[in-house]
Amino acid sequence: MKKLSLFLLAILFFACEEQDITNGLQPLPTQEVPLPITNSRIIPPGSNDPNLNANWNWEGSEWTVWFRNVSGTISNPNGIGSVNPFYDISAVSIFGNADPSQIDIRASDGWMLVARDFGTPTAAPRLPWIMLYNKYRGLLRVCVFKTSELSDSHQTLTLSFDSGGPTAESFIFTETQQLAYSEVGNQQWMVGEFNMQGYDPSIAQQARLQVVIHGVEETLTYQEGGITLTGVAQPKPKPLGVSNLFDMASYSSKLYDKLPDFGNSTFKNVVKDLRKPELLEAAGGFIKSFTGSGKYPTYNISLAGSISLTGTMTQTDPIGSFGVYLRTDANNSGQYKAINSIPWGVMNYTEAVKVYVEESYPCDDEDDYYCREEIDYYTKSGFFDNILTINPAIASNIVNTEVGWIISGPKRVNFMSINTFKNGTRVPVPHGYNVVGVAVRLTYRNGDVVYNRIPIRLI
Repeated sequence: MKKLSLFLLAILFFACEEQDITNGLQPLPTQEVPLPITNSRIIPPGSNDPNLNANWNWEGSEWTVWFRNVSGTISNPNGIGSVNPFYDISAVSIFGNADPSQIDIRASDGWMLVARDFGTPTAAPRLPWIMLYNKYRGLLRVCVFKTSELSDSHQTLTLSFDSGGPTAESFIFTETQQLAYSEVGNQQWMVGEFNMQGYDPSIAQQARLQVVIHGVEETLTYQEGGITLTGVAQPKPKPLGVSNLFDMASYSSKLYDKLPDFGNSTFKNVVKDLRKPELLEAAGGFIKSFTGSGKYPTYNISLAGSISLTGTMTQTDPIGSFGVYLRTDANNSGQYKAINSIPWGVMNYTEAVKVYVEESYPCDDEDDYYCREEIDYYTKSGFFDNILTINPAIASNIVNTEVGWIISGPKRVNFMSINTFKNGTRVPVPHGYNVVGVAVRLTYRNGDVVYNRIPIRLI
């Protein structure tokens, strides 16, 4: 029984110091992945290129585009390729079911033209594109015309600021790199939507957004073979209960975490895309031998068995990229930049909201079994002054600014006017819940609503 306990103990909590692996899996085919292909072309400032027309009307039902194909020839698509994607009946879930009264693209609803390159009959990009921004919602839309003859399952558009260059606080309410998903065929429009609600009053002159487009191909794969792992294991100095000794899930989890560290890149690529339960089932029969000795023993361990892996292989190919400067006065040397002065961002915050926490026991006896701890959340005078900043360029279009506490548990926020919120001193938190953030809701004259979350700092 003693040997069995030591056996299970080491299996549950081993940390291998040396590993060796014999992988019987057949090598998977590999393919050299090229760097992102630039999609930019130089448009001399002051030229007659129609793509520099800041007053061009994008609301029409057709967009005339020219693109450079793989042979270098300038082409003009036919049929669906010339249709404004917001009028495309196949995009019913996003663009208003091709109903002109519902299409969300109008300048009257806050949309502005940032930049575009639809090419010309004599000069064109590989992938024509347009960038629109909604000044009320802080929403950026990037439409890219897919001209490549690719067999991809779907596409991704990634938005970020240029690496190493100046940035703005446009992404403060989201990730520093955003990803949008599309699923279109060749000669159709990919459309990505991004959150740029963060307001920055002093955007650097050379701040530039970068868009990278990838084609993604997914295929199912099945691999089987043999595997042997050898190494040195030692139990962690931690007391165990009887139930933990026989917890096979803990053992399987430990082994799973180690597997991606062994072997060559082919094995890693197969393993990393699998769902954990699939691998855990295969790992159950690995134990082959186990020995150890000494007062504070280390154990020589050998694990062997057969393995079969079923999963999805994903291959991502970059098919284009381009950058756009945010300011009209950027030193761009003919590269893309905003051709209209865009009031970037909706709101921002200067710091986390300070919330004070006070614990109490109403019965004055912490050891009393019936004495329940109570937590009181409160704020100090002026706690919300100078924290919220709203872009002054759009402030006159806002008809209502509301703020409320976000409480763990309840699914809704009780919004109140910002003045009422500022005057409150005690946070109304039901027993057993916590304050987790501050919600801000802006309502515009046209009915648009913007919601954001400001973090708190418990003191």
